[in-house]
Amino acid sequence: RINLDDSINIYLPWFKAEYQGKSQVITVRQLLHHTSGIKPFYDGMADNSVTIEQLVQGKLNNTKLDTLPGTRSNYSNANYIILGEIKGMAQIQNNIV
Repeated sequence: RINLDDSINIYLPWFKAEYQGKSQVITVRQLLHHTSGIKPFYDGMADNSVTIEQLVQGKLNNTKLDTLPGTRSNYSNANYIILGEIKGMAQIQNNIV
C-alpha cells in the first residue's frame, strides 16, 4: 500500500533531487498534485525500448528542481513517470513481504 505522504525515497531510495544546491524530499502526494518542483520531461518519451525504470534512473534522477517541493503547482509529465516507477516498486515490495 502506498502512503501519499511518504517520501518517494521509500520506494526509490536512489532517487535524488535538489533545489538551489540543497537535497530535497518529495512526497507521493506532491507528485500527484504537481507540486514536486520537477520540470516537465520529454526526452526519450517515444522510445519504446526504454523501460520506466531506465527513464527514471537515467534521465530524471539527480534532477534540479524548478521550485521548492510543496510550494507551487506546475504540471510536469515527469511526475506521472516517477509515479509509474513507484507503483512498480511497491508491487515488487508487496510480493517480497
